[in-house]
Amino acid sequence: MTASPRALIILAFLLAAFSFARAQSPAPSATPDLSGTAAVQPSPTPPDFSQFKTADALWAQIQKLEEGPGSPDASPDQVLDILHQLTAASAEFQSRYPTDTRRWEARLIALQYSTMLQSSQGQQPDPDKIEAELKAVAAAKDAPVEAREEARINLIGMHASGLDILTAAVESEMLAFIHDFPDDPDDAQLQKSRLDSLRKTDIPAGEKLLAALLKDKNPAVADMAKSEVQMRDLMKKPLDLQFTGEDGAKVDLAKLRGKIVMIDFWATWCAPCMEEVPTVVSVFKEFHSQGFEIIGISLDQDKGPLEGVTKAQGMTWPQYFDGKGWQNAISSRFGISQIPTAWLINKKGMVVDTEAADGLEEKVKALLAK
Repeated sequence: MTASPRALIILAFLLAAFSFARAQSPAPSATPDLSGTAAVQPSPTPPDFSQFKTADALWAQIQKLEEGPGSPDASPDQVLDILHQLTAASAEFQSRYPTDTRRWEARLIALQYSTMLQSSQGQQPDPDKIEAELKAVAAAKDAPVEAREEARINLIGMHASGLDILTAAVESEMLAFIHDFPDDPDDAQLQKSRLDSLRKTDIPAGEKLLAALLKDKNPAVADMAKSEVQMRDLMKKPLDLQFTGEDGAKVDLAKLRGKIVMIDFWATWCAPCMEEVPTVVSVFKEFHSQGFEIIGISLDQDKGPLEGVTKAQGMTWPQYFDGKGWQNAISSRFGISQIPTAWLINKKGMVVDTEAADGLEEKVKALLAK
């Protein structure tokens, strides 16, 4: 939901920490699952950054560490070591260079990775502390604009947590962000949240807002509105989808009429996607013999991790893969802007649910019974 990769990562892990259900556009590097790494303790020897004599040199090292281990096969210990180093390096930058404007970005980095470390150790991050840190950055007059944007969008994410219907305070916060940053790509997700809320409370107002957003000067907002219109059209007739899977199998949705089909937009580098995999596999095994099928649309760029994960997790259904990431031909055709996203198709081939992951087992059971 944010313009920069760092903001995306911060938001993704804050959402996970506070049981947010969905993630926005993913971080650019792989994030191995650390959930099985129990009681991980800080490195016994604090990292030494004395060799980096200037602010620029230390900042360059922080940026290098942020690139990650460079391999999707990195072990949890390797990832945790980098998290420890990033937390320490960003803290040292703030201490050494208290007037450098980058200290605010360092503060966000420290928040991000300390939260990840706490989560990896099974600890619950303190929401009050996180909110206070974000507010401090958001209010800092000498903080770079990008840092203030990141802080504010993450604050909105925290305040909107778990809300199906937006409160007046949260909507006001969203509108203030849109006013202050009219060209920010995040505006699209904020406006979509407003649309989703109005769909439950005031349908005519939602239609009026959608019509206005179609003409919005922010391309991201206009594209989002077009995708909303497209999605509504999709739900009026059977979905047309054919492709050749990464294993060479031919897939034609029309030939699956009479079955319930889930279309799963995901990627191996998407941590929330990977968290959903066990549930999806379990539901598939339970209902496949009764007429439940899954079609995967992978936004991976590297075929190796895709093949490895699907084999290891028992994901035996077909996968579409073209190596284009967010420019994936099928996801782009349907305007997919966040993953995981899952649709359910009924026996007539109609899209009946665009948030299938929420209560998937019950939804599949109900559709099969119809």
